[in-house]
Amino acid sequence: MSAVVPWIIFLLCAAVVYAASQWLARSGDALAERTGMSRAFVGILLLATATSLPELATGASAVAVADSVDLAAGGIFGSNVFNLAVIALMELFVPRAALLSTVQRTLLTPTLLSGALIGLAGVFVLLPHANLSPTLWLYRGTAPILFGAYVLALLWMVRSERHNGPDAEPADRQRTVDDWTLRRASVIYLLATTVIVFAGIGLAVAGDRIGKEMGWSSSFVGTLLLAASTSLPEIATSLAALRIGARDLAVANMVGSNLFNTGVVVFVLDMVYGKGSFLASLSSTHLSTIAISLGMTAVVAVAVLARPRGKLVGRLTPELFLLAGLFLAAQLLTF
Repeated sequence: MSAVVPWIIFLLCAAVVYAASQWLARSGDALAERTGMSRAFVGILLLATATSLPELATGASAVAVADSVDLAAGGIFGSNVFNLAVIALMELFVPRAALLSTVQRTLLTPTLLSGALIGLAGVFVLLPHANLSPTLWLYRGTAPILFGAYVLALLWMVRSERHNGPDAEPADRQRTVDDWTLRRASVIYLLATTVIVFAGIGLAVAGDRIGKEMGWSSSFVGTLLLAASTSLPEIATSLAALRIGARDLAVANMVGSNLFNTGVVVFVLDMVYGKGSFLASLSSTHLSTIAISLGMTAVVAVAVLARPRGKLVGRLTPELFLLAGLFLAAQLLTF
């Protein structure tokens, strides 16, 4: 009976996340409408932060309580791969034109910045396994460097936001938030964020328990099960945004989550770890996941640039096949 309980908790938390994500997506759309901010910027700053907080909480628990840096890192880097794979999934919900050919090109900058942060994290993970002996200050400075790069990326996007005009109205956006005031949108955003954080933590705890029941390794549990659990808020929120026609919001949420995971979550876990450099303590197993997430980021960036494009067959696109193939490769290599 005890083995069934984690699955019940997992499914209940998943249902709560799904329900809250509908309101989070609508509140994000309303905030963009009422403040004049682009949906891409709202997705990167507000939605990505809200949906990435479970990664932060569960990662900190894995480091501080379970003393498992590989479990925490698997949740971060595996979540990055999951987020990019969801963009492939979203293609199936968009008719005619390829999804990434219809979003604002301003999404190219945060996509490239997220790739740069992931690549930099990969270098810091690689150093201890490459027979190199960098000084201690460099090891201890790796996570702050990533956090500083994240802050600079946000400042760059704020500056770009000031120079860009308001979003063009999406042709298929559902008019569901016209009567929402700024105050109502803000309150609903905060409430939905709170619900998603606690339900997301419940998902991760249940997922970790399921992994232990199955006898899987920490790296694999982190990269697959824990990453899938903590990525469910991003998945549900982006699909909810897609349903109301807010495509920029949907894609920006996934890209922004990768920025937050690599720049903020890694920095916090390094502070919590307290036994040296968090990244320098990781298994080399994570390098394959990092490399594949870099490849997936490149696919997304090229797809945003290549326009206009239709579908190959039905609702299938080249990037869908590439992202899905790389995602499967990451899981096989980690397993």
